[in-house]
Amino acid sequence: MDSVEPFDYKSLTSFQYEYLPGYLANRYDVTEEACEPRAAERATNSAAQVMRNSVSSYSTVEETGRHMNVHRQKTEYALMPVYTLHTSWNGQNFLFAMNGQTQKMTGDLPVSKGRAAAWFSGIMAGFLAIFLFISWLASDGLTSTTVTISALISLVIAGTTVGAMIAGMKPVKQSTQAGHYVSEANTHIRVRQDVYTHTTETRVR
Repeated sequence: MDSVEPFDYKSLTSFQYEYLPGYLANRYDVTEEACEPRAAERATNSAAQVMRNSVSSYSTVEETGRHMNVHRQKTEYALMPVYTLHTSWNGQNFLFAMNGQTQKMTGDLPVSKGRAAAWFSGIMAGFLAIFLFISWLASDGLTSTTVTISALISLVIAGTTVGAMIAGMKPVKQSTQAGHYVSEANTHIRVRQDVYTHTTETRVR
């Protein structure tokens, strides 16, 4: 559910059974008390992000401490419009979900190990050839140390690239904040205070 957010809560209406014919409605199986810690985490992280975004006129901003209190006011049960698609590939089951309001769709895509290995081999071979060619031009020859270092660098680049590609095909994850529900209209910073602590000077010779 987190991966297909946000939902437009302003368009919520009172529940009526007429909405359900032809659709599957799942009742929640997680208690309010069990959800409270994660709700508090998302609220505090979102508030911290709002505070960071409000800071200006500085080249860098670093958070050194945080103290927040979350006051729960009311909990309501709501049904959200989500379309799901179940499919299978190579004996594996995959679930895709779409937000019925925004049409945002998400789901972990199947990954071909053969193609992943081919991408890894191709990227590594390409970078290895480039590094060896540059080393050969620079030193009029190749040494075992140069070949080893070039191979290790190519291995890291290939692994990082393929890992990022695979991670991009698996976007489903729990969210740790809810910044897309926060707007300037409903956010008010009551007190702003800047305290001078130190000056950092960087000299370049």
